[in-house]
Amino acid sequence: ALLNVSADGTVLIFSGGVEMGQGLLTKVTQVAAKTLGVPIDKIVIGDTNTHTIPNFGGTGGSVGSGTNAEAVRLACEELKARLSPVKDKLIADNDGKVPSWETLVSTANRAAINLSVTGYFAAPGTSGVHEGVG
Repeated sequence: ALLNVSADGTVLIFSGGVEMGQGLLTKVTQVAAKTLGVPIDKIVIGDTNTHTIPNFGGTGGSVGSGTNAEAVRLACEELKARLSPVKDKLIADNDGKVPSWETLVSTANRAAINLSVTGYFAAPGTSGVHEGVG
């Protein structure tokens, strides 16, 4: 998964999964919103494209939703770790008040903190790559 966060707080997510009625995009959106602590309307899902997310293991076999959601969760956790020092400083500078997501992200952006993160997850027992391919 690839997450790009804009200075206005919008989170653009690209995943390798294909939505085909299994709720993959809904799950990915919900996981990102919950992990980051932002409203769902801040999450935007980009189109699936192998130029953006190469080498994804596939969507079939009842694992696509789970693997994509976990990849997004891992990327969100990485982003939170990057933002943590900025958040801590904002809290300290504002008498313990927790900053809004928008304030946190815009402050990090002005501090030249990379707001683009990736996450990768393969289901246990798989390599993430189809057997016999390539």
